[in-house]
Amino acid sequence: MNPKKQNNRRPQRPQNNKQGNKAQQQAPSKPRPRTTDQARSASRGEAIRAQRRSHDDAHRMIEQYNLTDL
Repeated sequence: MNPKKQNNRRPQRPQNNKQGNKAQQQAPSKPRPRTTDQARSASRGEAIRAQRRSHDDAHRMIEQYNLTDL
């Protein structure tokens, strides 16, 4: 062992306010509301439209550089 070699490990960070974390964990939480069929279909419709826009944008970019038409 080399006595001149320094220990390069960082000291551990202090554990701050452990009791505050316990109070947070014990607080009663409200159950997550269930998703309704109406809300789910609205989200699905929006996702489908976004996917179509993305596909159309990609297709437009491909057509811009398409060399087979020349």
